[in-house]
Amino acid sequence: MHIAIVGHLTRDISPDGNTIGGAVSFSGVTARRLGAEVTVLTRAHPKDVRFLESEGIHVINLPTDVYTTFH
Repeated sequence: MHIAIVGHLTRDISPDGNTIGGAVSFSGVTARRLGAEVTVLTRAHPKDVRFLESEGIHVINLPTDVYTTFH
């Protein structure tokens, strides 16, 4: 099964520091770990997509210097 997910990654800010979050991240990683091929289309800072790529997710990124953050 191949799943395509479109949306923003977020840089979640917590007392412990920054982590990558957002529905695209959570659903993409979950689907990948369950065995699906996953492609994510997003507009994010290039550093923020590295986590998804390290999970084996194909990322189509429209790079930006702006971070989407969630506190």
